[in-house]
Amino acid sequence: MYILDSNIILEAIKPEPNQGVMRWLSTEIGFGVTAITIEEISFAIHEMSDGKEKDAHLVWFKQLLLFNPDIAIIPYDGASASLFGEMYGKLRTKGLKPRKVDLQIAAIAKVNRSVVATSNTEEFLHYGVSLVNPFEINIA
Repeated sequence: MYILDSNIILEAIKPEPNQGVMRWLSTEIGFGVTAITIEEISFAIHEMSDGKEKDAHLVWFKQLLLFNPDIAIIPYDGASASLFGEMYGKLRTKGLKPRKVDLQIAAIAKVNRSVVATSNTEEFLHYGVSLVNPFEINIA
């Protein structure tokens, strides 16, 4: 399964999204988003000023992410939380300061044996998780 990071989801809803990302999304199957990603997107939408754009994003959020049977929402469960703590502690003792939400997503991916789809591969490199960057894939 591919776990979509928020930057891939947000790219897909742009008025003029990256065509490579859109082709990749249309050719792959087995997508999921983490509860952490849902939190990130919900926060970003609710932080917007009230108006038509915010309302449109809320409708999209509910229809596409929350109530779409084709997209699995993967929880941040006990196994993921335990692995996150282990990974966070090890990285901090090496002097690294990982971004917690990205590390939580990585822990969820590792527990679920999934691949993280993100344009932010640099952030995930230290986490030992399988990655794909749809912006860098050439699909004719």
